[in-house]
Amino acid sequence: MINLFEYQNKVEYEGSIDDLENFLDDLWQKRENNSYYNDPETEKIEVQRFLQFLHKSNEIKSNKYVGVIHFEGQKINLLPKIFFEEGKGYSDSDINAMHNHILWWLSYCRKIKFPSYQTSPGSVKGDFFEILIYLFSKYTRELLSNSIYQQYEEVENELFFIKGRLNTNKYINQNVTKGRWHKLNCVYDAFILDEVSDVRATAEMCSSILFNPIFKDFETVRDYCFLFLNNSISLEYKNELKLFAFFLPMEYVFEDFIFGFIDKETEEIRAKAQVSAKYLDQSENFSLRPDLFLELDKKKIIADTKYKIIYSDNSDPKEGISQVDLYQMLAYAVRFKIDEIILFYPDTLKDYQDKRTEITIKDELADGVDINIHSYQLPIINRSLFENPIQKEALLSELFESTRIGLIERIINIFNLQQGI
Repeated sequence: MINLFEYQNKVEYEGSIDDLENFLDDLWQKRENNSYYNDPETEKIEVQRFLQFLHKSNEIKSNKYVGVIHFEGQKINLLPKIFFEEGKGYSDSDINAMHNHILWWLSYCRKIKFPSYQTSPGSVKGDFFEILIYLFSKYTRELLSNSIYQQYEEVENELFFIKGRLNTNKYINQNVTKGRWHKLNCVYDAFILDEVSDVRATAEMCSSILFNPIFKDFETVRDYCFLFLNNSISLEYKNELKLFAFFLPMEYVFEDFIFGFIDKETEEIRAKAQVSAKYLDQSENFSLRPDLFLELDKKKIIADTKYKIIYSDNSDPKEGISQVDLYQMLAYAVRFKIDEIILFYPDTLKDYQDKRTEITIKDELADGVDINIHSYQLPIINRSLFENPIQKEALLSELFESTRIGLIERIINIFNLQQGI
């Protein structure tokens, strides 16, 4: 098993690096057009962007995706960079803790449509995709076992034997009089799923399925199917091996998680995700679309999530905040006429600092208006899961209750600071 952390470590690959690269190129070409990891920057690129290949040293390094790749007996875990520590060895329980974190983050996501029921992965071991399969099969089996509502529908068909009751009028008029006496017009009740044919499904088909309220619990099954179809790719490679991979882009997971968390857990903060775009130029070719538009009483704030590591270098006067991000925030402030901008960064397993970085930019084009840009780390990691491996099955809500409370407190404190409270 190979563990790769986004843009961090590199590992020597024991098999054919060319075969793995060709396989991933095929996956890239066959990914769903509406997949969550497609974006305008990569949709026209024909060469895969899942891994970096260092051919001279026969090493591989991961890019921005988390998930798993199965290829020729090799399992490659793609893990979030915020868990990486140089020189650290990772046990199975460490990997399990990382997977539980990803599941918890996904439980708040809206765009990915992660099933919203109370998952209980507990101490289940395996790669991330195997854990998802376990949760899906466990929930679906329990649902079908406990479902008391079953429906039959009346079917009319010509058979060679009596089933149900004979439709005498049709049998005489359409069969006996035409010499087709051996065909019997029967009317019978058939269970809905009794004779269903197989149909190849797509993620788009899953997203369009609606349920009667009596079948509401089956929405979770639909959402799992959407998750699998939209983010995993399976194919016959060289007509020999059945291979697959499952990918999620962590930068979008982090953005979606923060919006979903604020929207669900903080009543006093009204959050809107991806507000209507404004444009930087008059020709409307360069759009500006902040991650979050927040309202607190009468105060409006733009918030942007940045899945980057900050505060890792004490000698860095910029504290890990990039100049490009500042340019972007300045453009938001000018175009949306807002003077308060917040940048949200994730904490890391190695470091979390409960502090604020404040940068003030004077807008000379707006009579010297001060634009205040504040950056914060958000505590989205439960370190105790790495210190005390999970010994029993537990709900995600139980595993991350302390993390949930801590994150709520942090967000409330941030917005109290913004309002001068």
